[in-house]
Formats: sequence, C-alpha cells, structure tokens
Amino acid sequence: EKGTSIFADFIHKLQAKGGGDIEEDVEGALKKATTLEWKSKARFLILITDAPGHCNYSHLGNGTKIESVVGDIISKKIDLVFCRVDPDATKKMEKAIRNFYDDKRRDRALEISDMVDVKEGSTRAQYHFVLCLDESGSMGSTEGSPWDHLMQAYKALVNSRRSSQSLGDLVSVITFDGSSNTRFTARSVEYAARQSFQPSQGGTNFIPALRSARDCIQSAPISHKPILLFMSDGGDDDDSAAEDEIAELASKCGHLGLQVHTIAFGRGADTGRLSGMANRARSSCGLGEFHQSIDGVQLIKKFKEIGSQCKTLQGLVTKIGEKIASAVTRKLILDHL
Repeated sequence: EKGTSIFADFIHKLQAKGGGDIEEDVEGALKKATTLEWKSKARFLILITDAPGHCNYSHLGNGTKIESVVGDIISKKIDLVFCRVDPDATKKMEKAIRNFYDDKRRDRALEISDMVDVKEGSTRAQYHFVLCLDESGSMGSTEGSPWDHLMQAYKALVNSRRSSQSLGDLVSVITFDGSSNTRFTARSVEYAARQSFQPSQGGTNFIPALRSARDCIQSAPISHKPILLFMSDGGDDDDSAAEDEIAELASKCGHLGLQVHTIAFGRGADTGRLSGMANRARSSCGLGEFHQSIDGVQLIKKFKEIGSQCKTLQGLVTKIGEKIASAVTRKLILDHL
C-alpha cells in the first residue's frame, strides 16, 4: 500500500510533452529499458500506453525493430507486462509483441492488465471545462494583480489537461462583471491554451454568468462530461438568487455527469454565497465542491488540481500501482516455491 502511494506520487509529478501524432516510440522506450542494469532476479518491464508504436505491425518479417527489442527482453529474462489503456488502439501492437514473446514450451506469455473496464469500452472519459471567471473592477489588470494571478491559474488548468494528453477535452470561458461575456464555447484544449483575456472591470452579478454557463453546457456534445468552475473575489447582491440559479442548472445538466466547483478568491470573497452555491449544486446533481484560495499561489494550485484530478486519471494511476505491486508479489512467491 505504501509502495503504491509512492508510485502514484511520482507519476503525478511527471509532465508529458511533445508528440502530436497518435503513434509513439514504444519500441525505442522498450529498448532503452533493456539497457538498464538489471540486478534482481524478479525483473519486470511494465509497458503502459494508449497508443501503438511506429512499426508497421501488419508486415512483421524477420529483423523488425519489435522483434529485436522483444528478443532483448527475453534474453535478459525480463517478464513483460502490458497495461492496456486503450485496447482497440493497441491491439495490432499487442499481437506483434505476442508473436515474438509468447512461447508455450517455456511457459512464457505476455501478461495483460486492463486499466479500463472493458465492459464500459476502451474510450477514455472526455470533459468539457466551463470556466466562469470574475472580471470585476476589484480584480485589477496590472502585473501581480488578482486578474494576473487568475490568468496564470487558467493557463495552469489548461496545461494540466495538455500534459495528461487529454486533447479531446473541450473548454468554454465566460467572464463576468455586472453582465457576462462568453469568450468562446466548447473549443479544443489547444485553442484554449493560446487565448488570453483583458477584464472589463465593472460590478459583480453571478446570475448572467450562470445562465451563460448553462447554455454552454447544453449546447456542447453529450459525450463530454461538464465540469463547471465558478470563481469570484467578491459576491453579488441578489440574496439567494445565485444559489437558486445554480441549483436549476445542476438539475437540468446533472444527467450529463456535471461536476461543480466554486472558488472564493482573496479575503474579500463572499465565502457564504459561494459555499452555498456548491451545496445547492451538490444537492441537485451530487457533485458540488467549494474551495477557498487566499492568494494567487493558492489559486493557481487549485486550478491545476481541478484540471489534473479528474477521477478517471486519479483512478488510473492508483490502479497501475496496484497492478505492478501485485505482479511483483506473485513473481517473488513463485520463485521461492
């Protein structure tokens, strides 16, 4: 259990970058692993990927790169475990690896571990992040202002989705003061990463932003689970109207798997109103959470956490750690029988 936690913490610190195409250099990564100094008798090489390698797996003659690297794995007496994230995408590669790795006479077979529930299909969950961001006068606009910190937090959230290769996600941004301004609706993560905004700096009214958010959610593809993030450094004067509005939004969009996060930014934020909105959303759709960020550092951290802690990703990392621990334990027991 402790080992799984250490592994999960290490994985969460990694940042994915580069690529752009579907295929990855799987064979190169496996080859690199075989050059490590393997000392223990229990040797495991864990392949975790949702994408195939660069090889042409439909034409596997002698001398192919996949045959060479699998031969190195076998010669070093390494047990190969393939953790499948998207079985449909990697089935040809899996078949090619089995072709060179499996050997009934030596009781050797590629071990498969599915990281997703095959009954639910191999497609990973996709999300639609709907961000309602306060642009009222108290947010300022200069370097080091609350608005500057908010823009850094926005970039942190978007980049967390990019680094997890969640490029199929969608993003909508609504800024608000006394009225709302829908900056863009249901655009790609890559598009969102290129955007920046200037605040209008008026008063504060939550209602228009919440209604715009509902429109964004209802017009987006139902294949994407909506995550509403509502952030303000103040409050409005509409008594409980904002709570009623978000409760209605949650009741109408809850069937889509809606999650709601409200964030109070700074010491002047109306924590009572924003926490009440989260509570009403939770009562209507089951997933409403209130957060408080006193300063810009906390705000950036919170946005990044919300972007990276979608339940699918958290569960995946933990599951991988458990699978590896189980495989190692099994190997050690068999070697000592």
